[in-house]
Amino acid sequence: MLAGSLRIVFHVSGHGFGHAARIGALLAALRAREPGLEIHVRSPAPAWLFTERDPAARVCAAAIDLGVLQRNGLDLDLPASLAAHEAFLAGFEGAVAREARALEALRADLVVGDIPPLCFAAAGRAGVPAAAIANFGWDWILEPWAAEEPRWGSPRAMRTGSCSSPSAARAGCAQRPPATTSRATSSPASGRRRRGCAPPGWPCRSPHRSATRI
Repeated sequence: MLAGSLRIVFHVSGHGFGHAARIGALLAALRAREPGLEIHVRSPAPAWLFTERDPAARVCAAAIDLGVLQRNGLDLDLPASLAAHEAFLAGFEGAVAREARALEALRADLVVGDIPPLCFAAAGRAGVPAAAIANFGWDWILEPWAAEEPRWGSPRAMRTGSCSSPSAARAGCAQRPPATTSRATSSPASGRRRRGCAPPGWPCRSPHRSATRI
């Protein structure tokens, strides 16, 4: 497939503007290199963060990730965040089915996530290769909270791909690609062949040789 005819669907966390800003820069670079790309963005972040960098990008508001709820710009609301994560996890299977249908309707050739685990589970369901872009994972953020409050264990397991918790197993145990990899694997049931994250001739490397915990 020619790079210019690819349909790429980006799933971008709406927690803060950092994820969207990073993807916006990537959209601008991709558009400059391949003007014919069909780019879709699914994110709760404001659409202008993406269209300002790539006016041709097609942005759809979608509830794909939670991050952390905050009382204001500085104070985290951990009890509210935990309740929201548990509700999200309870509806995870339905959300995976919804996003998989969206990918099929868009006829996606590649999914790129920064970095909601939902999109990788949906890509696997739809048989679409997926790549992760991130310098950290939410499992790192949740790790110390899970040590103090066991109820955080299930949301964290969903983000690490651990099948050790019943909640994660019910959610389909979405596998989170490592932050430093750019190789994607298609679902065995999809009938698609295993392939890398980029079309032939494109560079396919991690922007980070290592990741630092925050």
